[in-house]
Amino acid sequence: MSAAPPAMKSQIRAQNDLGGEPAGPVAPDAHEPTLFEKRVDAVFRLLVEPPVSLFTVDAQRRVFETVPAEVYKTYKYYELWLESIRLLLIEKGVLSQAEIDAKIAALDRATAPAAVQR
Repeated sequence: MSAAPPAMKSQIRAQNDLGGEPAGPVAPDAHEPTLFEKRVDAVFRLLVEPPVSLFTVDAQRRVFETVPAEVYKTYKYYELWLESIRLLLIEKGVLSQAEIDAKIAALDRATAPAAVQR
């Protein structure tokens, strides 16, 4: 008598699992990295590599697989990287969403055009 086969994983695909889907050919995007892309890559490397080693590339991959489909489909590649950094910093307790929101608001105020004096 043989043992029962192992339970299969869910047949529901994650939004990043596009293998075998009819999506057409992959067009390689050969371009010089933008300043934004370089900065996101630098921040990620600083957080992943020693001596900080706050999280791993595998943790980033896990976040990519769990962001809402509408985020995954509308964000550009390095925007997803930045989103993964934000979520992992919150998950690790390094920053809170309130702290991030406050910093963004402060930067918005600092870069907003001055009010016109009458």
